[in-house]
Amino acid sequence: MQRIQGPSGVGHGSIMENMITVQMMILILGSLDKILLQGLSFLRGLSVGVQGAVIAKRSLQDGDRKILAGLNLRMLLYSTLLKRNLKIH
Repeated sequence: MQRIQGPSGVGHGSIMENMITVQMMILILGSLDKILLQGLSFLRGLSVGVQGAVIAKRSLQDGDRKILAGLNLRMLLYSTLLKRNLKIH
């Protein structure tokens, strides 16, 4: 196959070679897109995970507060019951 001289004097390859290069470029770009998409989904997953961890921590703190409040109420109830029992006897 003969080379066709381009306007800049650089020899362009045959149509077949050009087609192969275009296909290679498409393949490379396609794989890059896949890698980028995977990276983006990974980052999205990370941010969701971080948000989930923050929410979980917040709910754990709320749970701790509620448990402490419940314990305090229980202690109050027990102490009042004890005082009443002691007063009765």
